[in-house]
Amino acid sequence: MQTFIITFQAVAVLFFIGFVGFLLLKKKFLPQNILGPLSSLVLEVSLPSLIFVKLIENFDPYQSGDKILLPLYWAMFSIVLFILSYLTSHISKKESKKEFFISLFFQNAMFIPIILISELYGDNSKHLVNLFLFTVFFPALFFNTYSLFYSKKNQKIDWKKVFHPVFIALTLAVIIKVINVHTFIPDFLIGGLGFIGNMAIPLLTIVLGGIVYIDFQQKGKIDILEILKFIFVKNIIFPAVALIFIWYVQIPKDISLLIVILSAVPPLTALPVVMDRVGGNRPLVNQLLVSSMFFCLISIPVTMSIYDFIIRAKY
Repeated sequence: MQTFIITFQAVAVLFFIGFVGFLLLKKKFLPQNILGPLSSLVLEVSLPSLIFVKLIENFDPYQSGDKILLPLYWAMFSIVLFILSYLTSHISKKESKKEFFISLFFQNAMFIPIILISELYGDNSKHLVNLFLFTVFFPALFFNTYSLFYSKKNQKIDWKKVFHPVFIALTLAVIIKVINVHTFIPDFLIGGLGFIGNMAIPLLTIVLGGIVYIDFQQKGKIDILEILKFIFVKNIIFPAVALIFIWYVQIPKDISLLIVILSAVPPLTALPVVMDRVGGNRPLVNQLLVSSMFFCLISIPVTMSIYDFIIRAKY
């Protein structure tokens, strides 16, 4: 029950901050055109700062030999998730199949997991380090593949998106720790980057609330049936599959936690924005995202409670 309460509170905090973002735009305290710059600030400055500081403070390369395998585990997880997303997307209507599929496959890989892990295991938990290493290639995957769902044209890899600030910050922090020169970094620099990094989640959640407000004004027809089907798959089926997998398959406990969390979180918050670039159905994607997030108030706490029971039973 304690796991359920802690997890519920963590998700509820995100909803509250998102609601503040919704009100800030509704009451015109913030202009709508500020959301783009704020998103860039979070993804290119604040989040890399957070990752850099957490790795400098908590990553020990000499006691973490298996962590080099985390990106490989993520690759296998992504392949399975792709297959599941493809198969389950067939229950959607033909005209919304792409939006259904892309919303299933691209999960909120960092921001909600950071909140959950911090609340459950502490701000300096080793699981945060594991999460950053596990998802290090997720931004490159997303930014170089989302448009492929809407275009058959050959697309070259955008190396600027591969060497994203998140990847650069993580790589730099790992190198610094491996060569053991982190003690030469001034405390004021770590402290400053820490403050900048701590802005990442609140700012992005405010942006999400603002995006919801903008889309709410042009929401169009609400497709209740598609929403219900999506919630059933994303919030129930996916975490259930992950829980069944870790029950029957013996994998490292740290990896099992990441698999369960990433299976249970809602879609990536950037999806409605990129729909405009590729000609996708932005209102539908936004409806799927928001409805999944609301249902996460219950589904994530239930999932994490079951996970806690499985871990206690197996280990």
